[in-house]
Amino acid sequence: MPVSDGCEATVMLVRHCEKGDIREHCSYEGFERSVYLASLFGDDKNDRWPMPSYIFALSPVGRDNARKMNFREIETVEPLATKAGVTIDDSYPVHRAAEMTSEILTFLQSGQMCGKLTVISWKHSEISHLARKLGCGPFEGCPLDYKGRTFDDVWQIKYVYRAAEHSNRKSLKLATKPSWHVFGSVQAQSFDPLQVSKMFGDYVPGGKERGGGWKKAEKDYPERKTVRDAHAWQATHVGFAA
Repeated sequence: MPVSDGCEATVMLVRHCEKGDIREHCSYEGFERSVYLASLFGDDKNDRWPMPSYIFALSPVGRDNARKMNFREIETVEPLATKAGVTIDDSYPVHRAAEMTSEILTFLQSGQMCGKLTVISWKHSEISHLARKLGCGPFEGCPLDYKGRTFDDVWQIKYVYRAAEHSNRKSLKLATKPSWHVFGSVQAQSFDPLQVSKMFGDYVPGGKERGGGWKKAEKDYPERKTVRDAHAWQATHVGFAA
């Protein structure tokens, strides 16, 4: 499938939610963030971001420790996946990130990602490495690292296949063939916990006995009973087959 001149696609990198007391899962505020994040996407022109066509999340057993599991990356995009009707691909651990990015870039170059958004939920210390594997470094607009104290930053990597609009040659001769151009940017989610609570009717005139109305939008992952449970995890590999 040839790529059309003017094809545009975006890959979005988001950090997992805030850690809970059980560090394998999101905190109360972290779950609120995941629901808020999903609210930013939609097909209406007034929605901030378009619905994603593909969603990836770091595998729960994707860390260096074979007995350690971490569901935060999946939990961060679970409400978004439900809203978009997209299955999360959680089959890639950190050491296989190059395979995932290769799959994404191959699909991009086939022209089948034109006008589509891919969202990746990942470990913050690895986001800059992931961006560079996707062709975005400081020169293209992606920072050298993701600051450890914030959970709010979203990295967008936009790919545009087009012919040059202006010449960068001394002869002022324009290139006639289109090529890929990469543009990175960092955007803030602007997460507001109180706004989320209000959105789900937790604060009403006269008050309310119970809050947490957002919980119905979040999937519950049960606690492990032993560290051996990590070996029972069944990854979901979707890629771009759907």
